Amino acid sequence: SQADILLTGFNNDLAPWLRYHQSNVSLASFCNDLKYIEADNIYVSELLSCSNLEVNGDLTVNGKVNAIDTNIKVTERFSISNDGTGPALDVIQLGNADIARFFDDETMALIIKDGGNIGINTESPTEKLTVDGNVYILSNLKIDKYVECSNLKVLGDLTVLGSSSFVDDEDTTALEIKADGNICINTDTPTEKLTVDGNVNILSNLKIDKNVE
Repeated sequence: SQADILLTGFNNDLAPWLRYHQSNVSLASFCNDLKYIEADNIYVSELLSCSNLEVNGDLTVNGKVNAIDTNIKVTERFSISNDGTGPALDVIQLGNADIARFFDDETMALIIKDGGNIGINTESPTEKLTVDGNVYILSNLKIDKYVECSNLKVLGDLTVLGSSSFVDDEDTTALEIKADGNICINTDTPTEKLTVDGNVNILSNLKIDKNVE
C-alpha cells in the first residue's frame, strides 16, 4: 500500500489487481474490465472505459460527460444545484425528437415536444401549452389577445380590460360588450348602452322609467 499509484496504458484484465486501497489513484488511457478499485481519490486524466462503474461518494467531472443509451437510476432523488453563472441545466435535443418527457410511474405526466409545445397529461400538445384536465390558478390570469373555449366557468369575479365578444358556431359575433360598457347583440356597432339588431322577446314585465322613442 502506498500514498499514490498511477495506472496507465492498461489493456488487460485486472484479475491480479482486484483491490486497491490507496490515498490517490490516477488512471490514464485505461481500458480494463474495472472490477474493484477502492481509493480515497481517483483521477482520470484521459480515458476510462469499463462495463460497470460504481461510485460510493462524490463524483466530480471537469469537462463533458458523453453517455450513449444510458439509463440513470436513483433511489431517492436527483438534485441539480449550481453556484456559478448558470443556467443550472441546459437540455439540448438535436433533430426532431421530443425534448423531454416526465412520467408518473408508467403514465406520461409532462412532455416537451420538438418545437417547444408542452403537454400536461397528454402526449400530443397542439398548442404551446396543452392541458388535459382542470387548471387551478391561485393568482391572476392575464391574456393579451382572446380566449377560445367550449365551456367557461368562473367562480368569483371576472374583470375584463377591453371588449368581450361571444361568437356562434359560424364564428359570427352574437354578443359583444364594448370597452365603454355598451352592449350589442347581433351587431358590432352599438350606439346605446344596449343595441339589438333583431326582435326582442320579453317573457316578463318591461319597466321604463322615462320616455319611449
